[in-house]
Amino acid sequence: MQNIENLLKLYENLHALNKPLAELLSDVLPSLSVNNWWKDCVINKLEEQDVKLINRKRLTKLDELDIGILLKILINNWYTLANMYNTKFNTKKAKLTREIRDIRNFTAHPNETEVSSADFITYFERLQKFAEFIGTDINYSVEMLYKNNDANDYEKRNKLLELIKNKVLTPAIDSQKLNADIKESVKDTLNHLEGWTTSKEIYTFFYYALDARRGKQVYNALKNAGLNAFEDIIDDFFNIYWGKE
Repeated sequence: MQNIENLLKLYENLHALNKPLAELLSDVLPSLSVNNWWKDCVINKLEEQDVKLINRKRLTKLDELDIGILLKILINNWYTLANMYNTKFNTKKAKLTREIRDIRNFTAHPNETEVSSADFITYFERLQKFAEFIGTDINYSVEMLYKNNDANDYEKRNKLLELIKNKVLTPAIDSQKLNADIKESVKDTLNHLEGWTTSKEIYTFFYYALDARRGKQVYNALKNAGLNAFEDIIDDFFNIYWGKE
């Protein structure tokens, strides 16, 4: 029952992005074509079945199209958009947009894929990031989704995240002794961790980071600067994860 409620909420929030996405495309697509942007950037970028639907319904505006078609238009124009607006339409946003397309496909065919409550949390967080990208917001509370999922894991995930942030990442970001390249890696790590929704995801990242080549480079830089690295909080981390704190 809870997953049905989550599915309905996911569908509602996804389709609330329809208008702001249409507005974004209306702002940028005309600049990609010198003649007929509707033909060049919309009709010519869609599959035959989508074009037939548009013609049959006599649709002539982007805000008349549904979210699935709008996402196809955005994805299929991405290369040209990236060349013209490279800062906004970067590779990370391209990956995020493809993830939103997959979420849309899931909501259209929910019985074809089994998902857990944790999956829904990830879907909502991706929707929030995409909403920010197109200049809007969505109406959801990830805390409520966590409570519906597993309150104990939510608490554990937060404890692991706070440990890593307070003992390693935040001091490194604030340090004056680290070069910009190392600080950028630390910030990327923080962004990854904050985007994950379960303790298992954080555990997996932490475990593999210990042996990763880049992880060892960051470790050396942190130690040379007199800072803590992941290796220094292993005992505390595993005690929290395995419930031995």
